Amino acid sequence: MGLSEELEKLHRLYQSGALDEEEYRRAKARLLEGQGESASSGGDAPEQQRRESRLRQWAMFLHLAPLATVVVPIAGAALPLVLWQLKRQEFPELDQHGVAVTNWTLSILVYTLPLYALSWVPLVGWFPWYAGLVIVVLFAVLGAAKASQGQVPRYWLALPFIRSA
Repeated sequence: MGLSEELEKLHRLYQSGALDEEEYRRAKARLLEGQGESASSGGDAPEQQRRESRLRQWAMFLHLAPLATVVVPIAGAALPLVLWQLKRQEFPELDQHGVAVTNWTLSILVYTLPLYALSWVPLVGWFPWYAGLVIVVLFAVLGAAKASQGQVPRYWLALPFIRSA
């Protein structure tokens, strides 16, 4: 990613409120200083690649976190929020992933009540519950796969509780 693209991404984060003015100023200065150093010292490409790799890895973890519900029911709702908040300072780009996963997780909680109610209807049984579980697992895996490629997935059934820029 070139300097102009990085600056544009940084500006979008600032405009969306993900970065305050001081964070934006420091990040922009670091970015511009890094560009000057890379031109004179042969490049900072390996460090940028490591950072991008770590960002993609954390984004992938964030999208897989709702699967923790299988082990501990409330963990699937709490773990994505905890990961997002822990890593958002280091990786401001993670905000878009955090919003997507949080909206999806909250949507899962909203959809759980009707699925549970349907599970007690004769002839319907637990089929809607199992179908919902398959959708949750499938969306988590697909979301993680897109995040590992550097894309921010959009969950099809997610309700827009939180908006991002």
